[in-house]
Amino acid sequence: MIEILATRTNQQIADLRNVYDTELANTDPQYRLLEAYIKEKTSGPFQHLLVSLLNESRDEETHASDEEMAKKEAEQFFELRRKGLAAKSPWVSKNAAEFNRVFAKGSFSQLRKLFDYYKQIVVQHQKQKRHYKDEYDKSGEYDIEAAITNEFSGIDKDGYLALIKYVRNGPKYFADLLHEAINGIRKSDTDLIRILISRSEIDLAKIKEVYNKLHKTSLERQIEAKTFSNYRSGLLALLSGNISATNGTANAINATENAKNEGKKQEMLNAAATEVSSAGPIGSPPAAENQVGQQ
Repeated sequence: MIEILATRTNQQIADLRNVYDTELANTDPQYRLLEAYIKEKTSGPFQHLLVSLLNESRDEETHASDEEMAKKEAEQFFELRRKGLAAKSPWVSKNAAEFNRVFAKGSFSQLRKLFDYYKQIVVQHQKQKRHYKDEYDKSGEYDIEAAITNEFSGIDKDGYLALIKYVRNGPKYFADLLHEAINGIRKSDTDLIRILISRSEIDLAKIKEVYNKLHKTSLERQIEAKTFSNYRSGLLALLSGNISATNGTANAINATENAKNEGKKQEMLNAAATEVSSAGPIGSPPAAENQVGQQ
C-alpha cells in the first residue's frame, strides 16, 4: 500500500480511489470504500500515514523548495524528538498528525530539503554536547531514518522508512523492490508484474540502470534466469520496450491509450503467469509440459 500511495501522482490516486469505490465497493459486498478498508485493515501511525497519503493533495509543482519552511519543519520535528528523549517517550508517534501532513503533502524536493536540514540540526546539537548525545554518539547516524527507527517499530517504522527511501531516490527504491521480488525470501510474481507495468512508461529505463549498478548484473539477466516460458517473454518485452525518460523522447500517448495499453499488458502477463503459478514462487520451473520457453 505504501508503494502504491506514495509513488502515484495526485490524479492517479484519485482515479484509483474512484475505480475502487465505484467498481468494487459499490458492486461487491465483500469490498468497502477504500478509506474505510484501509482503516479496517490497519491501525496506529501506519493507518494515519496511509489515510494522509490517500486524502492529501501532494504539491507536484517543480518550483524550488521553500528553504525557510523546510528548516522550520525540521526544527519542529527535532523539538518533538528532543522532548521524547527527555521524557523517554516517543513524542513524534504520539503527535503524528502534523508529521503525516508534511510527509503526505510536501513536494519531494521540499521533503529532501527537510531531511537535509534535520541532519544539520542533529549534527550541530551533537557537536555542542547537547541533545541526542547518548543516542547518536555510538552509531554516528544523524539522518531522519535514525530518528524514525527510534520512534517507531514494526509496520509503522517500515512504512515511514519506505516513503523516505522513495523520496530520496525513486529508481533505487524500485530497483530494490524488484530485486526482492526476484531473489528475496518472499519472491513475488505479483510485485514483479505490478512494478514493471506501473513504471514501464515512466522511469523503468533508469530503474534498470540503477539495478545494474547495485547488483552488478542486468535486470534482463535476472528475469531470464528466474522465469520461464511466455511469462518470461512478456516481462522481457516490457523491459526492452521502455522509453527512456533521460533521452529527451517525448511521451505523446494520451491518458486513454495509456490505460488501454496498461490493461493489455496486465492481461498478457497475468495469463502468462498462470502458466507457472502451479510451480510455486518465482524461480521455480513450471511443469515439464509447460516449459515451452525454457532453453
